[in-house]
Parts: sequence; structure tokens; C-alpha cells
Amino acid sequence: MELTARKALLQKQSRANAAPIQALVISSSGSTVVWGDSAGQLSIWKRNPSTGELAAAATATLDVEDAVAAVAISSNDSQVVAAAGQTLHFWNPATGQHRNVDDHHATITAIQLGDSIL
Repeated sequence: MELTARKALLQKQSRANAAPIQALVISSSGSTVVWGDSAGQLSIWKRNPSTGELAAAATATLDVEDAVAAVAISSNDSQVVAAAGQTLHFWNPATGQHRNVDDHHATITAIQLGDSIL
């Protein structure tokens, strides 16, 4: 019985993904989860902070072409920054606006945001 209950809880708190997840971040509010996978897709999920339960489907996705190595979300949950190959992707999922900076000469492997950046 306990194993069945744990399995049900795990299914509420996770989702299957077609490609391996490379990077994941939970927003400071706990209500948004963003992950990037090895196929180059970013996915945003709404999450109940008190139960950890994820929504049944992603609220937004973005294809960035290269495997995602790092992902960050702004403190107000409105902007996502992802590193994929030598490119930084800046994405506002609410508006769909996406821009990138691709003049790096090496693979980007980490991102850190400050509150005044976005």
C-alpha cells in the first residue's frame, strides 16, 4: 500500500519527457518549473508549491535547436534564460518573445541571474 501511495505521489510531481532533461530550475515562488532537454526543448510547467504537483501539461515550450546545458528564471517568473551550445536564449513565455545572443566562442555551461538583469 505504501509503495502504491509513493508511486502516485511521484506521478503527480513529475512528468515523462521524450529526451533526457539536462537542466531544471524551480522558481523562487515554487509555482513554476522550467526544464531544458538534450533535444533542445525548453518546457515550462505550473506547480502547486504546497503539494509539489505539476500541471498535466506544459504551459509553454520553445525549441532552441541545441541541447540545453543551463536554465534560469527571473524572480518574478516572467523571463527564462537558457544556455544551449554557444547561444544564450532570452524568452518571455507569456508573450512568446524570444531573442538570442550567439556570439560566444565557447559552449556556455552555467547561468546566474541578478534581480536587476531582467
